[in-house]
Amino acid sequence: MDKDEAFYPLRGETYKESRMTNIILWVPGLVWFYYLICGYSPRFVSHFNPLYLMFIYTTHMGIISLMVYHLIPVLVFATYLVIVTLLHHTEMDVPWFDNSEWNHVKGQLSTVDRHYGHVHSIIHSIGTHQIHHLFPKIPHYHLEEATTHFRKAFPNLVRVNHDRILPSFVRMSKTFVLQRCIGNDVSVFTYSKDQHDS
Repeated sequence: MDKDEAFYPLRGETYKESRMTNIILWVPGLVWFYYLICGYSPRFVSHFNPLYLMFIYTTHMGIISLMVYHLIPVLVFATYLVIVTLLHHTEMDVPWFDNSEWNHVKGQLSTVDRHYGHVHSIIHSIGTHQIHHLFPKIPHYHLEEATTHFRKAFPNLVRVNHDRILPSFVRMSKTFVLQRCIGNDVSVFTYSKDQHDS
């Protein structure tokens, strides 16, 4: 009881009735933040107040752990997500349609299949993106097989890019930045190779 951090029974001399504490306990999400800011009475230990020992300890030890085990993995995941999303939905020949031209199949076929080399199977064959869009209920472990059948049956609808991933990302990011603004009267848009080369 004397060294616990939270939800420990309070001794009579330290217990003070508090309506706020009783009310906030019924909102578990708020209790967590209340604990981080104020601690658990009667030991007021703030995780954010630089004058408290807890803050000094967590900033000394916690920043490195936070970086290594949370921020860097989240940054890697977010980077991967942006690269994959951009590369599967942008390429020089991928069309975009306004409402007057768009339909479900056109929209789903406006994607690009790409291969991610050694990590392709680790990332669940998401490089087989046209099938993933056309038939989202196909499990990832069947995407390769479904893609093979789709490519045989509809070779004219297949859009594949075999360029290396990072150079493709740089190229298409630059193209997107340079050409993302289009006129109000455009109903079908593809990137222009002329503007890309300039």
